[in-house]
Amino acid sequence: MELCKGLSKNRSLLELNMQENAFGDEGFTALGNALSINKTLQQVSIGGNRGVTDVGLTMLALGLRRRARADKPLNLTGIDLAPVAETLGMLPPPPGGWNTIKMLQAFNDGA
Repeated sequence: MELCKGLSKNRSLLELNMQENAFGDEGFTALGNALSINKTLQQVSIGGNRGVTDVGLTMLALGLRRRARADKPLNLTGIDLAPVAETLGMLPPPPGGWNTIKMLQAFNDGA
């Protein structure tokens, strides 16, 4: 995806709204790769994307894991990564369940 290639190189964009699209697993994989490189984005909204399975969620989460040591935290909204927590070896869930912030904290603790 060209957009994700551009995100890999961009150093000024702080917020991105990618809601209500049909990125599917391929798009989430590309986004995960881009987010692992781009350390300046602070807010990404990706809710309502169609065609995403646990494969795409896992690839996105792995990209976030590689990004976990960025200087600026990323607020990822509109998506629940909890279904892939087990695949990534992040069990049991913390009190209150998994959310993106807790997953990133767990990545940092285990990295």
